[in-house]
Amino acid sequence: DVRRASWRRLLGPRGALAWENGKTSPRAGDWVDHVVVSCGAFGLGVVEPENPARPMAGAPRLQAGDVLEGRIGEEGDDATHVRVRLDDGREGLVPRSRDEEGKRRVLVAPKASAPDAASRRPDVPFSQKLETLRAACASLAVPWEEGHVDVRCRREDVASAASALAAALPARDFRKIWRFDFLDEPGMDAGGLAREAWAAVAAGIFDPSGPRWRLAAVDDATIQVRPRQKYDAAARRDYRAAGRLAAKALFDGQTVPAHLNVPLLKHLLSLPVTFADLEHVDARLYHSCLAVLDGANADALCLTFCYRDRDGDVSSELGPGGNARDVTDENKDEYVARLFKHAMLDAISAPLASFLRGFYEVLPLACLSAAAFDAGDLELAIAGLDDVDVDDWRAHCEFSGGYDADAPAVAAFWAFVADLPPEKKAKLLQFVTGTSRVPAGGFAKLQGRDGVDKAFELRRRPGGDAAFPVAHTCFNRLDLPEYSSSDVLQRIFLALLDGDVLGFSDD
Repeated sequence: DVRRASWRRLLGPRGALAWENGKTSPRAGDWVDHVVVSCGAFGLGVVEPENPARPMAGAPRLQAGDVLEGRIGEEGDDATHVRVRLDDGREGLVPRSRDEEGKRRVLVAPKASAPDAASRRPDVPFSQKLETLRAACASLAVPWEEGHVDVRCRREDVASAASALAAALPARDFRKIWRFDFLDEPGMDAGGLAREAWAAVAAGIFDPSGPRWRLAAVDDATIQVRPRQKYDAAARRDYRAAGRLAAKALFDGQTVPAHLNVPLLKHLLSLPVTFADLEHVDARLYHSCLAVLDGANADALCLTFCYRDRDGDVSSELGPGGNARDVTDENKDEYVARLFKHAMLDAISAPLASFLRGFYEVLPLACLSAAAFDAGDLELAIAGLDDVDVDDWRAHCEFSGGYDADAPAVAAFWAFVADLPPEKKAKLLQFVTGTSRVPAGGFAKLQGRDGVDKAFELRRRPGGDAAFPVAHTCFNRLDLPEYSSSDVLQRIFLALLDGDVLGFSDD
């Protein structure tokens, strides 16, 4: 069933991106995919095969999560190194493990047997996860006395100045303290200038009206990589710089107005992207795919194995001879699977690889894994908490299915929301709208499909205490069962908010 399809990105040590669907199969001969399980603050070095004491010239420093071809020699489990093949074709050695205080720490392992990344730990409060990330960043930070970076520019030029620095500075400089100084302004950077500067930097580098990014076609609130653009050296530089700056802001604990869409957040966390995530990118395309899958006569739709992006004038073939291949009931699952993979993955592979590489140069994936973030947690860590005004939310609520403003279940719901701490309010907003961001103009400006204003809606759901609430993010609608008491409602919603609220079910 294509609706259960998922893909996970594999990032090679030189930034090459591949997509994994299911288990990794062994390659020809003894070569199999290996993953870097752990590394030091500055990555894992590759050494010469003939002289393991000598670093390989020009080889990249491998980071946790990197996947590359490798094999172990005839010595098997007694081998101290893994022979790896780099993206440029050269072969080198990396250590399999190292001893730390009498314990063996695995560094590189075959991907099929590598330890899983840290579980999402939904029972751990967001504040504790964030503290884990802060501690990981602090362990990598360069002390002030070992150097810092002065960013001196005019206020209106801070985004371009930061981008120029991001393209020129070595990765270690992003772990130093950055001090901002706006020319011709008397303020000193004691924290306030940095917050203003980072807000301006994010607005500049993630500008959805520019050539690199665009708004998702679902809520006009989250941003995504602009697909199928001219990908030249300038684009590669811009995406790498954007990744570095986004990571630097997170590294420094600065929240910025950059609401990345769910698939991009999942790529940063190395989590699988599912077919349901297409709804976060293009709601109309997602529902069109469902209509093709559920319809009884695909031939009548007059579709071929081609895809035209909503911003593009050029169609892309979904496989060889796609222009001449009609979609039928027999091949419609294949058509939707190919369309999903192209629109969500293949069309953005090159810029996504540059963005991820830049991000991990500053903040390794291991730090995010240690915090056990889900996509919602990462959005909150990057963009912070919007002020969720419950009175405004309640004032712009519609009802259906037998509910009205005076229904006991509705009153219990709003009483529950009002008592939630800020991070839980944001999680609930993510659950019902797909993002924790409140639109400019408040809840009166909530948008549904295709950018049309759509108020939040509470609809009665049958089932009572045996039913769970169901969210429809395209319509800003929550199907709320009529629970027997406030305690039951609270117990069910708190359990829901402790998990990954951005997942989808088959309901």
